Amino acid sequence: MRIGIRIWISLFLVKMRELKKQFPGQQADEKTVLLARVHWFKFAGNLLFAFVLVLMWFVAWALIDQYLPTLLQGMWGNIWILFSFLYFLFVALFLYIGWLNYYLDVWILTNDRLIDIDQKGLFNRSVSQLSLGQVQNIKAEIKGFLPVLLRFGNVDVETAGAEVGRFSFRNIPKPFEVEEKVLILVEDFFKRKKREQDQITKKENYAS
Repeated sequence: MRIGIRIWISLFLVKMRELKKQFPGQQADEKTVLLARVHWFKFAGNLLFAFVLVLMWFVAWALIDQYLPTLLQGMWGNIWILFSFLYFLFVALFLYIGWLNYYLDVWILTNDRLIDIDQKGLFNRSVSQLSLGQVQNIKAEIKGFLPVLLRFGNVDVETAGAEVGRFSFRNIPKPFEVEEKVLILVEDFFKRKKREQDQITKKENYAS
């Protein structure tokens, strides 16, 4: 019984990992190699700011309770309750939008292309994509004390298409590893395309 449960849990976890590698618009033979988000440190700034806002509310409440207790009673007390509700609603909305921007800002690297999903606020999202065949140069860099300490930085991909120009991954974890993966996939992409072209040429020669 225990072995069956363990097997079921293992299969469930494997399935969940596979689902995480899927995305809308994914081609049938396209495999997700890397899914990267902005480093968690960037969202930590939102958490810190929200903590400061909550702390300010408690400080204000303590000062009013100490020196102006009448403002917490009667009509003014009701106004304070309404203000507190709206205040914490604002803090929760601020955190939610920050988390949404963090979680839905995704860079996807597949065996065929690079995809940049940029979430801006609640109702604005842009999606850019680049074929690996357009990649001309790639550069990873880490600048600053905290980025070096926490190992996050930028990866810039220069492209052959003038309409794209530069494809940038900003503030992502382990940028040098991402650079290496992109270079390997670009090389594999051209090898695969060459094999496909050779097969087409052989078929055409055979047919003629």
